[in-house]
Amino acid sequence: MRFYEFRSLNMPVLTSTTAQEILRAREAGASCLPLTFNLGLSKTMAELRGDGAIIEGHFVPYEDLRWALKDEDAVYIVEPPGRLRKAVLFAEGKFYKLK
Repeated sequence: MRFYEFRSLNMPVLTSTTAQEILRAREAGASCLPLTFNLGLSKTMAELRGDGAIIEGHFVPYEDLRWALKDEDAVYIVEPPGRLRKAVLFAEGKFYKLK
């Protein structure tokens, strides 16, 4: 019999709403933005720079955040070194997630 050990990864999880908040704050000229993410479990301060945001030490380009706006129902994981990956999807009455 095989045993598997699962460990959680401490990576920020964003929604399209969070991405929209970051982009609006940038347009308003803010240099930082308090965020609640991981579905409300975590709080942090995002640093807004000229070409992207730093979230929990991960640099995420604004272009990637604009991409996240295309799917309002999706949830995105911020993977090192700052790449967004779609984590879950709800389509046709069914719930899907990455494995």
